[in-house]
This record gives sequence, structure tokens and C-alpha cells, in this order.
Amino acid sequence: MEPFYPFTVELRQHANVRAGLVSIITRTKNRPTLLRRALTSAGRQVYPWWEHIIVNDGGAQDEVDSVLATLNAEQAKKTKVIHLPQSIGMEGASNAGLSLAEGEYFVIHDDDDTWHEDFLTASVEFLIAPGNQSLAAVATNCEIVLEEEKDGAYHTTARQAWNLWSRQIQLQDLLTRNTIPTISLLIRRNVLQHLKGYAEMMPVLGDWDFNIRLLLLGDIGTIDRKLAYYHQRTSRDAAASNSVSGGLERHYEYWRKYRNSLTRRALAENPSAVGLLNPVLTKIDELKQQQEYDLAKIQTSLDSLHQAIQRLEGFLNTAAHESRAQVQAESSEIRRLIQEAPRPMNSIQYIKMKLKQLIGK
Repeated sequence: MEPFYPFTVELRQHANVRAGLVSIITRTKNRPTLLRRALTSAGRQVYPWWEHIIVNDGGAQDEVDSVLATLNAEQAKKTKVIHLPQSIGMEGASNAGLSLAEGEYFVIHDDDDTWHEDFLTASVEFLIAPGNQSLAAVATNCEIVLEEEKDGAYHTTARQAWNLWSRQIQLQDLLTRNTIPTISLLIRRNVLQHLKGYAEMMPVLGDWDFNIRLLLLGDIGTIDRKLAYYHQRTSRDAAASNSVSGGLERHYEYWRKYRNSLTRRALAENPSAVGLLNPVLTKIDELKQQQEYDLAKIQTSLDSLHQAIQRLEGFLNTAAHESRAQVQAESSEIRRLIQEAPRPMNSIQYIKMKLKQLIGK
């Protein structure tokens, strides 16, 4: 079987490269409402030099065309569309879009994500700044937007920080999990000469594979501003759901396959590495077992503490009930004494006498 990594299929590229131009690639399929929002996201960019390539991945052509027909003349001139007769998957759709791209830079803007209006301006200015010429790409900070669909519209339910954000993008972190959402990453087009394209044999996680190969080629700069918005939904409708939240089992499957392919290739090229990995992995396993043992002890202690707290709560509740009953009885006795006391001259003395008798009991 062909390994997932590295991906070496040739990528067709447009012959022309226009300096300063950003190629925005949007993959879509049967989601006209989200596509309209993505077009608005691109259209509101302050940076003026961009083209928008819409890849309809086997979806209804009339839906896409009707959305594009609503664009104003200026944005319509910047927008191209590719109608694929059948779906070839997210990564294949990315490659199809890149085959028409003429920009010096490119970015994957999925149809369900959005940008701050300064995303392109800040990203391009960063890459052309002195000292950043050797960077392969730049990633901005981003925000997770949780939303739900109701009556054909999408409503934000919460916003969260991207908890994998780091001002230093390092291979050891990226090899563990994908820390860079596609919506936040602007890439120099010339890297495609070396990286080819996205891994079409991977139905999910192709962006993770691409980002790993990108970072192996060169460093990725960062901008600590939340200029990208990574939208997520938990919808039963496959068309409306986010690819991560709507397909976790598939992601788990391909996490395993991809990691195994990385390890398999590395060991095939250097079998002696097994001798080095064995003691390292053995020590990690020992530490893991010790951690599990310590956690079990902590859990036992917490269970015992919980039981002790429950017993204490029971005791305090009983004591409080008895105390309330005693106070109520004494209050009733005091009220009776006040009612029975002679009036008016000796009432105070009488109550004092009765109180002394009561306390004396």
C-alpha cells in the first residue's frame, strides 16, 4: 500500500504568478448559506489584491451559481468557479483550486469559516517585511466560533480562544497534532514547487499532513492577533456540520493510519532506530504505568474524602435540625412568659425570674 507520507503526486500549476496577489481557495458542496458568508468574508478584506477560486466539489451547480450571481461587479471580476462533476474530497478540491491560482500567496478559506477584515493585510505585510523573506508562511491567532443552524441561518452560541495557539510554531508540537487551522495560514505559492499539493488519498487530516511538510521546508511566522475565525457546529446534517465535530470517528481512524505511516517509513529507512526507540518507549511506558497507579491512589483518596464529607454533612444537618427545634421551643416559652406576665409594673421582673428558672433547668 502507498504510504500516506510523504505525498509526491505532481501538482498542475498556473503558468503565471502575479506579484502581491493572494489566491483564496474555497471548497464547498451543497452549502449555499455558508458559501455566501465566505464570499462576504473575502469581500470585506481591506487588502485589495486577491482572487477567489470557488471549487464546487460535486455539489448542485445551480445553488453555487445563484450565490455567485448576487456578487457586485467588482467582486465578481475577482471570483472564479470550478464545478467538479463528482466529489473528489477536500484535498482534491484544494489541488483543483490551486491549479488555477495565479497569486504569489495562497490560503484555504473553507466555506464555513470567516476572517477579520485585516487578515490579508496583516499577513501579506508580515511576509514582505525585512527579515521575514525566508519564512514559508505566516499564521495568525484565531478564535473558535461555536454556532448552530436554525431555520436556514447560523447563530453564534459561544466564542472560545484557540487553545493550541503558540507564538512559536515548532515541529515537535505539530507532529503531535495539527496546531494551525487552514483559515489562519497564508502560504507562499513557491513552496508548491517542493511540496506538490495536498494528500488526496486522505479524506481528512490532509491539512495536517501539508502543514508538517510545510514546516519541514521552512519556518512559519506568527501574528498574535485573532484575525481568523474557525467556525464549528455539531449538526446531524452531514452537509452542515464541521468536518471535525461531524466526523470524529473518521479523524481518529486517520490519526492512527497517518501516525503509523510516519513511523513505518522512518523505520523502513533506518531499521536500526528500533534499537534506540525500544528503551525510550519502554521508559515512557513505565512512566505511564506509574502515572496511572498514582492517579488510582489519588482517586481512592478522593472517594474516601467524598464519603467523609457526606458523613459530615449528615451530622451537620442533624445537629442543625436539633438546634432549630431547641431554639423554637425556647422561643415559644419566652412568648408564653410575656403573655402571662402581670402588667404593667412587675412584668420585667417577672420575665427575668422565669428566664432564670428556664436557664436553670
